[in-house]
Amino acid sequence: MEIFSIGFVEVTLIDIVDILIVAFIIYKVHKIFLRSIFIQALYLLFFAFIIWRIVELFNLILLKTLLDKFLQIATIGLLVVFSPDIRRILITQRFEFLSRLQKKFSERMKSEIQAHTQELVEAVFELAETKTGAIIVVQCQDDLDEIIKTGDILDSRLSKRVLQTIFYKSGPLHDGAVIIKDDKIIAARCVLPVSDDPDLPAELGLRHRSALGITEVTDAIAIVVSEQTGKVSFAKGGRLKRNVSEKELIQYLHSLDLF
Repeated sequence: MEIFSIGFVEVTLIDIVDILIVAFIIYKVHKIFLRSIFIQALYLLFFAFIIWRIVELFNLILLKTLLDKFLQIATIGLLVVFSPDIRRILITQRFEFLSRLQKKFSERMKSEIQAHTQELVEAVFELAETKTGAIIVVQCQDDLDEIIKTGDILDSRLSKRVLQTIFYKSGPLHDGAVIIKDDKIIAARCVLPVSDDPDLPAELGLRHRSALGITEVTDAIAIVVSEQTGKVSFAKGGRLKRNVSEKELIQYLHSLDLF
């Protein structure tokens, strides 16, 4: 059924549906490969395809034959050259999709998240009771690989005992920050950027300034135990909330759904 026409071209409902589907596919591909050079090569191939369709419309036989060969070779070349990137991104998308499904539909997953949060919070407040200084950074979406490289890789299961052992005052790992990602303690003794905000209270030490520093440049959160007072603070988005209770910290971590 014709809806309207542009010159001698008739546009039907099927044509509109076809265009919308193609536009949606292009949008999704662009979103997935946004930070990859693959998308630029894909645009070039798409541009060549548009030219090929125009050439076909005007029945330019020689030029159409050349473009046929170019598109065939370019498509194969694109798949060969960028196959590692394509495989990596597709695997990442698959695991992200499965992870979202698990978090949405699995009650077991919810209970595990609560258990990991409880384990972390208990460790923090037991360190606070003994005035054992500590700084723990929980990775969110932003990559912390450069920070992780400054410390010692652990890749250990998130555990209250492990955290207490790391921050034991006479231990070799107690200086610096611990990095947590998902349900793993990724690294310890990591060096963090220090905030240079001139308006910070003078009594804040290096741990608090480091907590603010990492949250100023990433979306991570940082939890600090003061060695002088035993008070617990956490930082997010370059802002520090001081003297939080155990209940407040649990509620905040649950609201972020980090683990």
